[in-house]
Amino acid sequence: MNEAAKIWRNRAGQWMRFGMVGMLNTVVDFLVFFVLVRGAHWGAAPAQAVSYTCGVCNSYLWNRSFTFRSRVRPGAAEFAKFLLVNALSCGISSLAVLILEKRSWSLPLAKTVVTPLAMGINFAGSKRWVFRSDKGGARR
Repeated sequence: MNEAAKIWRNRAGQWMRFGMVGMLNTVVDFLVFFVLVRGAHWGAAPAQAVSYTCGVCNSYLWNRSFTFRSRVRPGAAEFAKFLLVNALSCGISSLAVLILEKRSWSLPLAKTVVTPLAMGINFAGSKRWVFRSDKGGARR
């Protein structure tokens, strides 16, 4: 296998692992939310804040170890970068949904179009900035 094919295969594998982690994050979010609301009788808003936070923490741990296989010692700065990338992705996707809604797009269609955009921003930021392995650039 030539070098270009190896690089493409590695990136495709990372993208697939990233998507699998995203699905796992959604499951964690939903499970925690419904345990808190139905089992612990919490209100929806505080349960959402806790369940979303659990999903973000799950995302950080799995993307760090499984998706990008970071060998750099974890720290607060890395986690802060991860949170910043997620906030940027959230902000851009929220703005995009708002713009599409104002242009009379149906919300399901707008969400369907915007979600891959948010994933792409999140993936690129995580790969190139949060979990990069050296000062010269991102892991291959």
